[in-house]
Amino acid sequence: MSPGPAAHCRCGAELAPADELVDIGGSEHRFTNRAGTSFDVRCYTGAPGCTAGGPATDEDTWFEGHTWQRAFCRACGVHAGWVFRSKSRVFYALLP
Repeated sequence: MSPGPAAHCRCGAELAPADELVDIGGSEHRFTNRAGTSFDVRCYTGAPGCTAGGPATDEDTWFEGHTWQRAFCRACGVHAGWVFRSKSRVFYALLP
């Protein structure tokens, strides 16, 4: 896959470099949570500009076999997406 867009926070901080964009059933997705809110996300194998917070859960996961936690911008603390983990991989689904 050719490098895609880097992920940036609305504060301007880089969350994930372009070369970390990854195809997880596609590199871009639209998901809707149980409250009816839709999110567009891009998937990255690494996001050094993010930190995970909150408990990991598999409830309502968007990627089967993965737990998730919220991901926050290290620079400003805003919610930037989610980190997904399975036994074999970790990736970030970040808001564009």
